[in-house]
Amino acid sequence: MVQKQIQEAQSINNDVKIQIDKRLADLEKQKNSIDVNDRTKAKRIVPLEKDFDPSAFLNSIDTIATTNLLGKKMRGVSYSQTTLSQITQSEVVPGTQTAPRPSEAIDPNVVSSLSNYSTFQLSFNVEATHENFLKFIKDIESNEQLVDVTSLAFSVGDKDINTYQVSLLAYLLK
Repeated sequence: MVQKQIQEAQSINNDVKIQIDKRLADLEKQKNSIDVNDRTKAKRIVPLEKDFDPSAFLNSIDTIATTNLLGKKMRGVSYSQTTLSQITQSEVVPGTQTAPRPSEAIDPNVVSSLSNYSTFQLSFNVEATHENFLKFIKDIESNEQLVDVTSLAFSVGDKDINTYQVSLLAYLLK
């Protein structure tokens, strides 16, 4: 009798393995059906953490700044990298200003999915007219890589040239 139960369990395991192998083959087929250019674009929108080049990212943002801000470069540049699971609810949920109370805890599914990502935080200062700064922000927003402007402050300067303090957050897939 025990031998029969073992055989039934092995049969079920084999059936499950066949189903899993079939599903994996279907997923691989779907992945391979995606156009190579589309896969390349997706990798640029949210690059793999291991493939992310901070220098190239900094240069791309600086190029956008130089182009839109009449040759002016970023100043006071600082950056850091962190995992999204370390971010507080006030940073994840728009409009919240304080740390979450227990009843406002973030959905565990959201926290779980956030652990698949890390971020690259970039802060810098630029000087520009308001019009040129708006062009700069528009180009940042239309950049291929997913980037959020997380902080923006400015001080009014002479001759319509203002100083802007900007913080950006780029997302990376672990």
